[in-house]
Amino acid sequence: MPDTNEPPMEQPEYDEVTSDTEEDLTVFNTLPTNSESVALDELTDTVKAVEDFTLAELIGSFFKKPRETATAFIDVVQSQDSDASSRMLHIESEDLSGTDRWLEEHKNRAGGLPLAILETIGNFLIGNRIAGYSIAFTFVLIGNIIMSGDVNLRRSEEMQLAQGFPFVFFGFMLWLVIEFAFAYPDIKTWWQNRGQSTEEPVQYDKSPSESQIPLYMRIPIWRWVFAVIAAILSTFVWVGTANNTYSNLTFFLWLLSIVSWSVVFAPLEFNIFEWATTVIDRLRSFHPQKYIGAILVLAVILGMAGYFRFYRLAIHPLEMTDDHVEKILDSGRVRDGSRDIFFANNGGREPMQMYLIAAISHLPGFGINHDTIKFVSSVESLLTIPALFWMGFAIFEGESKRRRLLIALILAALAAASYWHVAITRQGLRIPLTPLVVSLHLIYLLRGIRHNRRSDFIIAGLILGFGLYTYQAVRMLPVVIVATVGIAIIFHAKSMKQRLNYIVNLAVLVAISFSVFLPMFRYSVDFPEQFWRRTAGRLLGDDVVTETLADGTIIERDASVSERVEAFMSNVPTIASNIRNVLLMFNWEGDVATISGVSNRPAMDVYSGTLLIVGLAAWIAFAIRRGETVYWLIPLIAFLMLLPSALSIAFPHENPSHTRTSGAIPAIYLLAAFPLALFVEQILDNMKGTSAKVVATVIPVVLIAGSFNANTYLYFEVYPERYEESFHPYSDAGRYLYGYILQGGAYGNAYLIGYEHWWSHRAIGLEGGLEEFWTGGIYPYVGGEYSTQPIIQTIYANIGATGTFRFDPDADLLFFYSPNDEETANALQELFPEGISTERPTYNPNETFMVYEVPALGEEGLQNWILDNPPQ
Repeated sequence: MPDTNEPPMEQPEYDEVTSDTEEDLTVFNTLPTNSESVALDELTDTVKAVEDFTLAELIGSFFKKPRETATAFIDVVQSQDSDASSRMLHIESEDLSGTDRWLEEHKNRAGGLPLAILETIGNFLIGNRIAGYSIAFTFVLIGNIIMSGDVNLRRSEEMQLAQGFPFVFFGFMLWLVIEFAFAYPDIKTWWQNRGQSTEEPVQYDKSPSESQIPLYMRIPIWRWVFAVIAAILSTFVWVGTANNTYSNLTFFLWLLSIVSWSVVFAPLEFNIFEWATTVIDRLRSFHPQKYIGAILVLAVILGMAGYFRFYRLAIHPLEMTDDHVEKILDSGRVRDGSRDIFFANNGGREPMQMYLIAAISHLPGFGINHDTIKFVSSVESLLTIPALFWMGFAIFEGESKRRRLLIALILAALAAASYWHVAITRQGLRIPLTPLVVSLHLIYLLRGIRHNRRSDFIIAGLILGFGLYTYQAVRMLPVVIVATVGIAIIFHAKSMKQRLNYIVNLAVLVAISFSVFLPMFRYSVDFPEQFWRRTAGRLLGDDVVTETLADGTIIERDASVSERVEAFMSNVPTIASNIRNVLLMFNWEGDVATISGVSNRPAMDVYSGTLLIVGLAAWIAFAIRRGETVYWLIPLIAFLMLLPSALSIAFPHENPSHTRTSGAIPAIYLLAAFPLALFVEQILDNMKGTSAKVVATVIPVVLIAGSFNANTYLYFEVYPERYEESFHPYSDAGRYLYGYILQGGAYGNAYLIGYEHWWSHRAIGLEGGLEEFWTGGIYPYVGGEYSTQPIIQTIYANIGATGTFRFDPDADLLFFYSPNDEETANALQELFPEGISTERPTYNPNETFMVYEVPALGEEGLQNWILDNPPQ
């Protein structure tokens, strides 16, 4: 199988640098500027009437001959009957703008009518691409500002969206027209040559004699041996991962099986020693001093990203939710020896995050707590920034190094300043792993599609396999893989041999990822309901239908095909509405859940959201000009990674979701970075000297700084208040519990009496220094009636316990209960008459909690209490 294919050499375009050497950093621009001298035989000195001027000619004439032009123009406006000679101006060839020369030169060569239309629409803007970009960007920005509105005011579709959308649409179309106008000859050529390949065919380095030898005969015997070994190892892994657990031996056998399968499917010419030598040679030949500027900029970007992700991390977000509680408890079980493959509680969760938290908890100063899980997710988020830089640089293979570095750095900077990315990061949940996995996966998937190389598909398979252990949104990647490779087979490959090679490489990717996924697959076979609980939607209705027969018997049966079709048709309006809403999440209205950010605020700020809109326009034109399959796949990938949220049929109010759409972050911010890179290139190409570098630096810095400022304000100034209003002040109660422990109290003597729609005792226990489930939660309602027996029985259980929750008769007793729970207040007074009740305030003025403190009973007092309060 081939393992190398270079992209075709393309002719220089007006917006591209084709050489990576400093000597050849020349811009090939088919559109000359006004200062350039263009010798066209047909251009001569002319005399024209003002009403015959193009917009560019009129503006140019105003600058060159203001008095004469103004007189002629006013005459045209005031009177159509005046002497025509007063409206005639002498136009020399140098008065013609670079745009008009270009138009005159291309009209006959590229077809008159389309260029005439473009001339009418945007003659002046075509003559000044930077101005055109600026105006288009400004329109979209104004629209975004209108739609975004004040953060403290309620917005509506009838007002802000309806008023802002026309500006956004006009700016998008204007940018698109500018791109098409400049690239018209290339687009015309692309249209004429559609259906023909613009990419170099895949080359197969096989000699005629070798190609006649059957494949199985060319496979060395040691590969067959490895295949047998890999199969045996995978069998042991399958057996050793039954019942949702594994041993240390099974874990190492699993890793060996993955390596073995990778060796089995490696390209025939692969030699590990040659590969290692090549890697070493590349490392030796790399001279970082050539990239010192990019390295320093990336370091600054990482500093900005680190600040946004770690600043005030201990206090914001402050409170835990049930998801945090479950994660902490599961991580604690892993640290204590549990070896779950999949965590079925809390709706079912992939395991990698819990194992990472358990590992980090062994470091000095860490434990299993809220701070640790937020720290781990923030580190994962920070690692995503260089991964995105790498992705941006890798995808634009074949472009100039300047363009690749610009796009990669801007992509990393926009993501570093992203409110969306930070909001899902500092939650402390599994979500930040998704953009990290997706960005790494796209590097090799798109490289594999571009070159059809086996090694790229193998690495993509490894990343997918391990990625499926991170977060449920990664389960959309197999759909992305099938769709993108399918498109490559149809549109990229031009022979049956190439198509067969894609199919084989896709099969290898599946086999490699399956070898990694095998333990999880075993769980899905053993416990399918738990594994698919979060993924299963209602797109085709329910799998099982409950039906009542005529005699009243209730039965369950599988849904029929017609019922599935009917369910799908009934869900179509919901799907359409969900897709509309998820596409509007970047500029109009994002996640409604408070845990994922300020409710209903757009996922992107007005600056990055504006770049996304114009970036889509720029990307469409760029993809047409290049005619390369990979570039057409980026918008498709972005859309597919939004579907985990859009396909939420059962709970459409949860769409759009910042967490379920997290896999779209790499592609979305790549689209946003692209137009800013083009803008900077235009400045560098059309301005000279130091001023070009200064302007080209200041503009992206100002935009990214504006994005960073808007997002940090929203997250650190607006969001904390919204967050704390939405969640109970467990941290204050937890600090009270921990203070009680430090003063000689015992966890076995502390209890929380439950009340309807009140607090979680588990969260307070974790905030109070515990790293395990607090057994002090008591719910005193039995059969809907209040009873003191649950309180008495829980205390008895702790009296007979050992370890953390042993009752200590020499320590005070502490009870937490709701200020609205009068029955508990009376019950505690009856059970412990010597106790004292106190209402404790929290940082939230709307919430308080009650504590009932009882002096230590002592051994004798405890025995008397037992005699007076026997359990029933």
